[in-house]
Amino acid sequence: MSINITFDVDGMPPRKDGGTSMWSKEKEVNKLISLRTQFYKVLQQHKIATPINDYLKLKVHIHIPEKHLEKSDIDNLIGGICDGLQSADYSAKLRDEYLEYKGNPIHPLNSFIVNDSKVLEINAKKVIDKKRTFYRVNIESINKNEILADMVGVKY
Repeated sequence: MSINITFDVDGMPPRKDGGTSMWSKEKEVNKLISLRTQFYKVLQQHKIATPINDYLKLKVHIHIPEKHLEKSDIDNLIGGICDGLQSADYSAKLRDEYLEYKGNPIHPLNSFIVNDSKVLEINAKKVIDKKRTFYRVNIESINKNEILADMVGVKY
């Protein structure tokens, strides 16, 4: 089954940095819950089974006020989204806030995508928005041979 879904999440994306796991950070809890809740809703609407094992293309538009344009690096935000769609590492220290979701599909140990290494293409940008802070995610399944074919004849 080919996948092509789009969903919006209010607020900023979860932020991955090189330090400790985002799953253990208080300021990331609600962001991760929002991301996983919205993604789960759209998966249910489209009757898509999880975990998704397809190769994926990800397109993200992050709508933010101009004053926040340089506040977070876009690669950290995209990393937070990608990691937020797969399961947390079993060795990760999860915050107590996640306990109420035990047995719920959005619990951090449930995976929506097999692994974010299956994301072969990413297109992301920040968009200045004076009215609302949110991000729009489009996830599309792709054939890895299409990606390989794109590289033929490309000179660097």
